[in-house]
Amino acid sequence: MVKQEAEIYDFMGVLSTPPAMFNYEMNILVVEDVLTTRLFIKKILKKLGFNNIFLLEDGDIALEEIKRQKFDLIISDWHMPNLDGIQLFKALKKDRRWENIPFLLLTAEKEKDKVIEAIRAGIAHYMVKPVQAEALEFKIKEACGIQ
Repeated sequence: MVKQEAEIYDFMGVLSTPPAMFNYEMNILVVEDVLTTRLFIKKILKKLGFNNIFLLEDGDIALEEIKRQKFDLIISDWHMPNLDGIQLFKALKKDRRWENIPFLLLTAEKEKDKVIEAIRAGIAHYMVKPVQAEALEFKIKEACGIQ
């Protein structure tokens, strides 16, 4: 049996393009130094339907793993030992192989000065902890260009 794609029509009966969907098989790297937070984020991602989730505890280790394996999305804490989230982001943007990987910065920092610091560093997708499933799903869609 051949599976047919559903045709979607707008309110005037004109055939339109279906909205982009998540690739639930994408490789997601979560970089967070607090174990309980790493596991909590993984639980949320699993609940949202994502299957390939990799957990690492700091930016140095993450950068080495990114050299070995392809990731489709990186979710990183800001404050971590060795290489923090903004430093990791900047390192990725310096290399053409990784400059286009969607990057979501998670942090407890919500003060205006800190948000401005992240924006000046080039961070486009920023989420303040605590993480909630609906908000994380929205931010992932935003980071991946899915509306």
